[in-house]
Amino acid sequence: MKFGKKYSNFTVLMAMLHGVVIGVVALVIVGVFLMGAEGKRPIDKIENEIPASGPEQNEENEAGDEVASDAVTFYAKQHGAFTTSEAAATFIEENPSLSTAAVMQVKDQYFVWSAVGRTEAEIEAILEEGTYKKAFSASSASCETVKTDQLWQILNLNEPSKIKNSIAENEGEKEQVLTKKIDAITAFTNDMKVIRLHLISSFANETGCVKISF
Repeated sequence: MKFGKKYSNFTVLMAMLHGVVIGVVALVIVGVFLMGAEGKRPIDKIENEIPASGPEQNEENEAGDEVASDAVTFYAKQHGAFTTSEAAATFIEENPSLSTAAVMQVKDQYFVWSAVGRTEAEIEAILEEGTYKKAFSASSASCETVKTDQLWQILNLNEPSKIKNSIAENEGEKEQVLTKKIDAITAFTNDMKVIRLHLISSFANETGCVKISF
């Protein structure tokens, strides 16, 4: 008894083509489904899978700090940047040439500066290997410690001999605070770039009368 059935070559060919078409359609349907599922995933998960290239973004610049209307651009001679004040202080202690340097805190970083100039040329003239020119903006903040207008006049001077002429003597407590601070600084230096550095450092770090931004 015969159980088989003969099929013509044309019938077999049509069956094969039919199978291929069904397979292609199935693949298309699966692809569309997967694309739809990818589109529904949270965008942050998708973006995290994309490799990034190029230098990392500066967090300080991303913060988009607004610069005050009275902001003045200065230039610092920078020796290093640290994540803790202890590390910055240790760096200064281990380098005798930095005896008149100061630690400047800006947000969560601590910078070691040894001079602050009003122009780029002032700082470029004293740079050496391992040091850098750092531009920054300084602006006055709400302050009960000193008269910021007098402080600003002094910061913009070029000659130490003109400092005392910028301070009205015996006018009040705020003037006395500034006078005493200047007397303490000029006791160990007569370099206007170092005087300017320590005035900015003192009134930015200790009293918040000066705001520093990059």
